[in-house]
Amino acid sequence: TFNAMLARLDDSFEGLRRFTADASHELRTPLALMRTELDGALARTREPAQYRRVLTEMHQEVERMSRLVDRLPMLARFDAGALRPAIASVDVADTLFEAAARWRPEAERKAIRIEVDAPESGHAGADPDLLRRVLDNLLDNAVRHTPVGGEVQLAAQPEGDGWRLDVHDGGPGVPAEARPLLFERFARPDEVRERSNGGAGLGLALSQAIAEAHGGSLVLVENGASGALFRLSLPGNV
Repeated sequence: TFNAMLARLDDSFEGLRRFTADASHELRTPLALMRTELDGALARTREPAQYRRVLTEMHQEVERMSRLVDRLPMLARFDAGALRPAIASVDVADTLFEAAARWRPEAERKAIRIEVDAPESGHAGADPDLLRRVLDNLLDNAVRHTPVGGEVQLAAQPEGDGWRLDVHDGGPGVPAEARPLLFERFARPDEVRERSNGGAGLGLALSQAIAEAHGGSLVLVENGASGALFRLSLPGNV
């Protein structure tokens, strides 16, 4: 009916308004921090080491903002039903070993081991670029939240007609009260887990959107073990 159509339009506009407001807030905060640091650095002449510290902090903020800006358009396409994966036959083991290799240099800075457990052969139906983005998001979280000398486990195994990919970190895990908001956009249910580690509150939301666009899912598994275990389920080969 006409009223139902108006209601859907109203919901869409409200969702867009909320999305825009949240995105603006996420960009406004680092910009304010950068302005404060730059104003302080320019207020008087400082030692080279002090300028270097300010520049290093500015670089970190720009990196965070870049990640945020990169993720927003993809989430917008998902909301509009326009995020359509280019499905191809993906070698599961190769994909996991390549992901581990990308993150091993970062992990080694904290003496963290990345262990891969995958079958010798097997293919999933997925968009290679989008799958890489999900694994990078999950491994980024896992490495950041695992303490020095810990271990990150990356595993895959067949599940029905599809595949189950697990990323298990060696960190403190996700508190029970934080789990309901874990995949919410811009949500920081655990300030220590997210903000202090440079999280923009979008990585998991985007990863879940990509999984759902594939007809799969991304969940936090309640396995009773230490650390956080994220499970990505994908359909079988094309």
